[in-house]
Amino acid sequence: MPSPEWGYWWVALAGTAIVGTLTAGLLATLLAANRRLRQERDFGETILREAPAAIIVLDAWGQILRVNDQLSRLLGCDPRALRGRSFRTIPRLNELLANFWGEGPYSGPRNCEFERQIPDSEGNPHHLSWTLTALSGPKGLPRWLVAIGIDLTETKRLERYLFEAQKLEAVGRLAGGIAHDFNNLLTAILGQCYALERHLPDPDHPARAAIQEIDRAAEKASRLTKQLLAFSRQQVLEPRPVLLNGIVSEMEEMIRRLAGESVDVSLELHPEAGLIEADPTQIERVLINLVLNARDAMPQGGRLRLVTLRCSADEAACRRVPGLRPGKYAVLVVEDTGIGMDEATLSRIFEPFFTTKPAGKGTGLGLSTVYGIVQQLGGVISVTSQPGEGTRFEIYFPQLDTATPVPVPSGEEDVPRPLQGLVLVAEDDPDVRNSAAEALRDAGLTVEVAADGPEALRKSALLGHKIDLLITDVVMPRMSGRELAERLRTFNPKLKVLYISGYAEEVIRQHGVLGKSSQLLSKPFTPRQLVRTVARVIREPVPTGSQ
Repeated sequence: MPSPEWGYWWVALAGTAIVGTLTAGLLATLLAANRRLRQERDFGETILREAPAAIIVLDAWGQILRVNDQLSRLLGCDPRALRGRSFRTIPRLNELLANFWGEGPYSGPRNCEFERQIPDSEGNPHHLSWTLTALSGPKGLPRWLVAIGIDLTETKRLERYLFEAQKLEAVGRLAGGIAHDFNNLLTAILGQCYALERHLPDPDHPARAAIQEIDRAAEKASRLTKQLLAFSRQQVLEPRPVLLNGIVSEMEEMIRRLAGESVDVSLELHPEAGLIEADPTQIERVLINLVLNARDAMPQGGRLRLVTLRCSADEAACRRVPGLRPGKYAVLVVEDTGIGMDEATLSRIFEPFFTTKPAGKGTGLGLSTVYGIVQQLGGVISVTSQPGEGTRFEIYFPQLDTATPVPVPSGEEDVPRPLQGLVLVAEDDPDVRNSAAEALRDAGLTVEVAADGPEALRKSALLGHKIDLLITDVVMPRMSGRELAERLRTFNPKLKVLYISGYAEEVIRQHGVLGKSSQLLSKPFTPRQLVRTVARVIREPVPTGSQ
């Protein structure tokens, strides 16, 4: 029979094993629970740290418990240095949150949304959309406050740019409409001046000088309407060989006026700059934008220098000017003594809507427009600048061969007289219609007129559709000029067509007129320009598939 001591030891050993097993199990459970807590804590830390939002956690008295990295970067503070401090001791946080706290603990709404701006450590404003949530404690009272801010700065910037673009588009459409109405009026004025001058019996008649003065004023107004269309970016472009020096010299008066009296303007135009292929209005827009940019960079006055020259770009020059290829270029240099730009500004000056001017003082579209035009012309633009040392723009236009013929201006082209043929003029503006008809009759042509498309069709039918030339406005009530031309050509396939319009390029394109085979004369035009254009159209054969 076993001794009592053996039983005691057996119980002791068994108990120790059981206790050890229980302890080990409990320890394993505790370790697993601790591991899960650590994982959950790390998970929460990761979410807080990586969240694409500014986050701050406070207690009910406004003491900061946690701040994530994004908010601390915005504030320019170490997040550890913020813990334990009252938000009231940090001016930017106090401005953000003070409205929600009284003197005691938090007593504001459980949930609220609001938008506020916070300047970053460099003073740049950041627009954030905030959500403030109160978390309740055991007694249902707010114990913790969590504020989460989404940075909307870029979104707001894009919204402003969209608004500016829409505003410019609206102003552009208004400018285009005003230009159209002015073009009709100016065409009539120029026509009547021409008629009055022709009917004066004496070459030395005292009224002749007054008529010529009216004619010159109308020509100036015509240039104004072209500037309106250039502003609206809707002018009809007609690229052709032009002398760069000629465009710059013609704009000298405007350049000096735009620069202002406090800016000393000098022009150095070298004849070897030669020819480029462009629409003069494109070069005018480039000059206007660069001159305005230079003027704004010299608020206290300074010097503005414009130079034209010729450049034969070799490999070394191409390395110096990004985008330049070996070849011959006509170069336009615009140099000012203004405030200059740092590298950060210089890297963004051609971005649409980027501007260093105060809100409401600029659209940020001037230099981007310059860049777009230069690219469209196959050129390259280079800019160098230093703060306090001014800015230098160099624009390289591909130079044409000096043997390239320069088109003869319409005012110098010889016109055979008298002209012969039957012309139908379809124009809804009576002043334009009558002055055009009178000029064409004086040139020897037989002319019929119509106020719109249906009337033109009836007149053509009465004439047996024997019309040699249709002159039609592009946009008319009841029937467009293109539709009229197409319907008349079903009766007379050899009918020649000359479109006239005071509308912007966009409107003309909508009516399907602009094309290589279309003949277009833009308003305002003088009777001489009309007759010369008609003489050219009559001499030319009808293009195949013309509109």
